[in-house]
Amino acid sequence: MTDPADPTAAEPTVDEPAEPEESTSSPGDHVPYEPEGNSGNQQFQDYKQNTGYPYSYEEYDQLPGYQQCGTACGQEKTSGETQRQWLCEQGITTEGC
Repeated sequence: MTDPADPTAAEPTVDEPAEPEESTSSPGDHVPYEPEGNSGNQQFQDYKQNTGYPYSYEEYDQLPGYQQCGTACGQEKTSGETQRQWLCEQGITTEGC
């Protein structure tokens, strides 16, 4: 008859979580924005129709940041939106918060 295996050398159990895996992404990696609800193109088309936004979905990525509509049309947050959020958080402005 053999002795049972040493319980301290066993695989982690439900009570003992395994060590977290290290992330393979770096800060420079681009993570695409996934809008909730409508598909990105449909939300963009709705925004374009409602506001008269002059650019197409296909040319959007080629536009300079100040011409992009950002989260308003289901796209990635623009630098202007990030700046406004920071200003609101600091209490510097209340416009658009």
